[in-house]
Amino acid sequence: MLSAWAGAIIVVGTAVLVMLVALVWIFFFRNNTHRRRKRRRQHNEHQLNPTLAQIGGLPPAREHQEFSKQPARTLVSRL
Repeated sequence: MLSAWAGAIIVVGTAVLVMLVALVWIFFFRNNTHRRRKRRRQHNEHQLNPTLAQIGGLPPAREHQEFSKQPARTLVSRL
């Protein structure tokens, strides 16, 4: 039978081995995938979210609407 120290050394050694394999995988294989990525070209002429000044200010205020007394149907209420 193995002594307590021998068992502890086996457990710690296995943990160190797993960490070394993970580090090797990270450094060699993960870095290669980052190099393959192509950068997107930035289009400065097209802005996705225009400012309020560009669209002419805020939209008109909504009229006050009466809400229905019945709650909205949900997926749970349909079952």
